[in-house]
Amino acid sequence: IEERLDKAVTDDVQKNRSPDLIPLTVDFVQMKKQLRALIMVINTYQTRTRDLHESRFEIAQQLALLSERTPIREEIGCELDGEATEQLQQLSQRLVAVVNDQEYQKDVVNFVTEWEQIITERVESGLKRVRKLASNRLHYERKIETLRNKANELEIKGRTNPTVAVERLSRNEGKLKQAFTVHEKEAGQLCALMESVTHEGYKDLYTLVKNYIEWEINRVERENNITLQMSATLESMSE
Repeated sequence: IEERLDKAVTDDVQKNRSPDLIPLTVDFVQMKKQLRALIMVINTYQTRTRDLHESRFEIAQQLALLSERTPIREEIGCELDGEATEQLQQLSQRLVAVVNDQEYQKDVVNFVTEWEQIITERVESGLKRVRKLASNRLHYERKIETLRNKANELEIKGRTNPTVAVERLSRNEGKLKQAFTVHEKEAGQLCALMESVTHEGYKDLYTLVKNYIEWEINRVERENNITLQMSATLESMSE
């Protein structure tokens, strides 16, 4: 994500793009809101999945306890080969749950959290810099306007503008030009960054979706193995 955003900012940036900041900021705020909503449901899914697996494990434990010193003790938890105990089956279920959770944390939770943090930090820090530069630019615009008004008043009165005042006006015009250049450059880079974040954010979304689908497939495959063990137990109980 960082590399893609760096490339967008270092590429040739168009000039005088400050008017684009407002619509791009609107797009960014909307995207950030949607990302945070996604993070919330992703975390909720993880929490509920953890609770589900823990409840399954507790059910298996309680069933095993109830089966002690009963005729069905040997059947509960046995695999097809009849050698595994219910303790081994319970442990395998818990191990699958742990592996699933670790992969989900790494490939889904961490990815989307990092995505949101990166774009938020970079865009908001950029907006802060641009606002400061815009304020500096506005300061010189107002200052020059005041100096020019004074010069016009003197001209109307038929008086010559003092040399000091002329030099001051010229000096501030130079500062305004520099402030304008710096502001527009920073604004252009920020616009390029926000376009990469919003208009090309699908590239990061693609990676997230791919990670999530792969995780779901792996989760189902692992849990299918547990289901086969349970099917074997059911068959042994039917004999």
